[in-house]
Amino acid sequence: MRTMQPNDIELLKSAQQSDAGTLARIYEEYSPAVFRYAFRLLGSSQIAEDCVADSFLGFLTAVEMGKGPQENLKAYLFRSAHNWIVDFYRKKSHLDIDLDDDFIDSFVNVEFEAENRIRVIETIKALDQLTIEQKEVVLLRYSEGLDNKEIAKVIHKTQGAVKALLHRATTSLQKDLEYETNK
Repeated sequence: MRTMQPNDIELLKSAQQSDAGTLARIYEEYSPAVFRYAFRLLGSSQIAEDCVADSFLGFLTAVEMGKGPQENLKAYLFRSAHNWIVDFYRKKSHLDIDLDDDFIDSFVNVEFEAENRIRVIETIKALDQLTIEQKEVVLLRYSEGLDNKEIAKVIHKTQGAVKALLHRATTSLQKDLEYETNK
């Protein structure tokens, strides 16, 4: 596990003193990545915004109580979002969530050609076929750049389990995407 960067340590010390500027800086620095992560797992910008808000509120509450991240601020925030998302799915009677247009548009730049748009949509469909855990580790690894140790901490699994989930997910994605290109 990576230890906290000196910058993170300074930010946390200042945040623990309820410095509003520091708290805003932490939010501005980390909320876009947490939002992307939540959005890709939840498929709705509104629900992802709720996740980010609750995750940062939990962080603020923990810091005010003298608790909070001890090793890695980024991993702590992703773990908070992960826990929120797990709770969200537990409360849902089913996992079929309609993807809003923002979800697809987040993967597609308007300048891309139609062929690229089709590939992106096929990738999204392939991701949708993965289990929640597989989708989560793929997004944390390849979209957010977390290493296996950080992912393990976020999702409460061993590094070996993370490695296995990534392997199964990438194998499944390769198979699904290969099938799509051979149609």
